[in-house]
Amino acid sequence: ATSFTGSPSAAKRRHLRCETMSELTGKHAVITGAGTGIGAACAAALDAHGVRVTLAGRRRAPLEEVAATLNSPHVVPTDATKEDEVARLFESAKNEFGAADIVIVNAGVEASGPFARTDLATWERVIGTNLTGSFLTAREGLAQMPTDWGRLIFIASIAGLRGTHFAAPYCASKHGVVGMMKAIALETVKSGVTVNAVCPGFVATPMTERNVVNIMEKTGRAVRTRAPSTALQFRSVARLEHARRRRCSESSASTSDAPCARGEQAALARLGAAIARDARRGE
Repeated sequence: ATSFTGSPSAAKRRHLRCETMSELTGKHAVITGAGTGIGAACAAALDAHGVRVTLAGRRRAPLEEVAATLNSPHVVPTDATKEDEVARLFESAKNEFGAADIVIVNAGVEASGPFARTDLATWERVIGTNLTGSFLTAREGLAQMPTDWGRLIFIASIAGLRGTHFAAPYCASKHGVVGMMKAIALETVKSGVTVNAVCPGFVATPMTERNVVNIMEKTGRAVRTRAPSTALQFRSVARLEHARRRRCSESSASTSDAPCARGEQAALARLGAAIARDARRGE
């Protein structure tokens, strides 16, 4: 499952102007955690629709692999937990493509294990990357984002909306991200900048695979999953976001009777059916 949450202005809460992917041509997107998984999928989807993309992540090699599949992206290795590196990221991105119109805050880590066995170093690593890193990225990106049109998108998690076994630090960090998103959305409500969070459920990425192994090692429990193909899971968030944007440019979890929310539910149903078909084929 994937949830969207955010706070559009009261004046725009209903009957919002539709925004197609073609309208994004020429925009500039900065994506953290862009070397693998959801970040790489977002980069591919935006690049395919004419968006100039800046790829950021800790490791250069995965970023270069993604860059090789895109149309002249800008690559900036960045540790999102370090304030000076995040500042250099946005300075470099602005020098290359101009101010960032779209910022996708995606860099994250996960740690699994019983809460009672969670040490302080693990807690600080997860909170530092997922929450503090998101804060630093969003703050720097918002500072240069044009006020007449901008999109600040946090990749949170379903764990930011509810609890999850053996993932207390991760849940805490993602709940913090969702809360921060809601606060920023209220501050930008009178501008042309929208602030939203995407909260995916299970996505077959390298991080998820490592997490499954970690749970098995720490708990002694077998974790049986028959995941859909990695390629389909990578595309799922981008596909759902595209479907949602065709309905309206902003959505709010609190307006379930709004046209855009109904469109989101229909898109979720179609996406779920596609994933189920893929899983049955064993791809």
